[in-house]
Amino acid sequence: HSMTELSKDSVMPISPASPGAMIKAAREQQGLHLAILSVNLKVSVKQLEALEADQFDKLMEPVFARALAAKVCRILKLDPVQVLSLMPAASNGLKPLNIIDINH
Repeated sequence: HSMTELSKDSVMPISPASPGAMIKAAREQQGLHLAILSVNLKVSVKQLEALEADQFDKLMEPVFARALAAKVCRILKLDPVQVLSLMPAASNGLKPLNIIDINH
């Protein structure tokens, strides 16, 4: 099990563990204030704070949270695929993705 210990140590510092942390890190790196993002995206600062804190349950719909994250990623020139892959597809985490697509 020494290998798992080793990979844990090497993985943690390289990239933030959560989608919100990745967004926050990219935003701070670019010196962008949340207020600026909120004006650009026409969403409240509170919603952006929830996104960066990984409090997706505060963002109404998981679909909305993901759409918001994708927009933020575009502004910050982050890879949205990487961020979205870490985000819940549904708020309770139990629904498979295809449930969302049935009633298009």
